Amino acid sequence: RVATAFGVTCGKIGIVICMASIIGKTLLDSGAALRIVRAILKALGENRAPAAMGASGFFLGIPVFFDTVFYLMVPLAKALAASTKRNYGLYILAIIAGGSIAHSQIPPTPGPLFVAEQLGIDIGMMMISGIIVGGIAAFSGMLYAKWINKKKPIPFRDLEEGGDTEMQSWDEVDESNLPNLWLSMAPIVLPLVLL
Repeated sequence: RVATAFGVTCGKIGIVICMASIIGKTLLDSGAALRIVRAILKALGENRAPAAMGASGFFLGIPVFFDTVFYLMVPLAKALAASTKRNYGLYILAIIAGGSIAHSQIPPTPGPLFVAEQLGIDIGMMMISGIIVGGIAAFSGMLYAKWINKKKPIPFRDLEEGGDTEMQSWDEVDESNLPNLWLSMAPIVLPLVLL
């Protein structure tokens, strides 16, 4: 029974999880994820950088696993903190609020996908409701992040040994070497539209 149930579950959601992993990896390796983050930062401005970090984490958390979103976004938060000399904790908490909520609420991540399958909920409906409920939860997380940042700010400390090569090279990436924004967003938007 265990083997049968495992096989059925893998057959129903395993392929979707694999495809989401492939999309996430290609977003990272092609520079599309960096293009999306830069576009959100440009649209919201440096004063709204925490909101940009949260929105980027939420948006990228849909097709990309949370740990990958975290590894991608933390160097960006470090780079922002290094340039602004403030709000390091807020940037990190914003990434966590956006990415973790999207990862736990919106398919094709495994948890929500499994819940939708077990309860017989249409995946498209699960995505829409996950975006709505997750958006409210992520906004609440951002409010908490702002509150705790004012109460107990975390200073940014440069790494004395080894450094962070990703942080140092992030702002050196030329825009012309990154894919177009619409092309970068296509792997995320197209599956949402098709579902």
